[in-house]
Amino acid sequence: MHIIKKIAIFCFLLTIVSCSTKKDAFLNRKYNALTTQYNILYNGEVAFQQGLDEINSQYEDDFFELLPIEPLKFERKSQKKSMDPSSNRGLGFGFDLDKPEEVQTPFDIAEQKAVKAIQKHSMNINGKEKNKKIDDAYLLLGKSRYYTQRFIPAIDAYNYIISNYPNANLIDETKIWRAKAHIRIDNEELAIETLELMLKKPDLTTFENLYFRVETQTSTPIDENTSLFLIKVEVFPLRDVWDPKILDSINSMSESVLNYKGLVEIKDLLNTMKL
Repeated sequence: MHIIKKIAIFCFLLTIVSCSTKKDAFLNRKYNALTTQYNILYNGEVAFQQGLDEINSQYEDDFFELLPIEPLKFERKSQKKSMDPSSNRGLGFGFDLDKPEEVQTPFDIAEQKAVKAIQKHSMNINGKEKNKKIDDAYLLLGKSRYYTQRFIPAIDAYNYIISNYPNANLIDETKIWRAKAHIRIDNEELAIETLELMLKKPDLTTFENLYFRVETQTSTPIDENTSLFLIKVEVFPLRDVWDPKILDSINSMSESVLNYKGLVEIKDLLNTMKL
């Protein structure tokens, strides 16, 4: 019981210290990212999946007609509505969280959760987003708008991710969703151009295109029974941190380790460069 009280007090103090979205500190970034992912976004993803389940349960293939790529009926009137600027809620704003709009579908709930995550936990400091989970919120925002057939606002959300998070893990998924939305508004040429660019391999022929990832793990004892475990990930241009020992380390790795880490091509490239 004594240990539980200590943990509760620690969590309370941690919340007070780290809840600010205006301070670029490690605890602040981690707190807001975790709150975004495991609280608001989780509920949004559950609602989004519920909406997909409802669509799939109501759909039946008609083998006398051309089968659609996805079980979503496209209505022309919805397209016109989505192209009306007045129907565009912007990039994560437009909801009054104190007076929420009447929710009609699970996708409306998912959109509301995405907007709340952005409004409450975005850490845009000096023009740079410090909460690594906000791009997930924008993607959920775009997908929710897509399934309510508001394709222009959905594209707005996808464009925001692509412009502001070019190195995000979900960048390819975002580009695919944007291409789908463009197809829905009869902009097939731009959709095809986007998808063709995705198929091109990244340029690994120059040193400038390589980055170095550093992961630091720390364990801080709180008491004899409790520790706080943290992981800090940083990414730097390889040129800025280059040391011959990096290449020595790569050359010492086995083939299986190189394949696991995706370093086979990088190893060959670094060994051919005069560094």
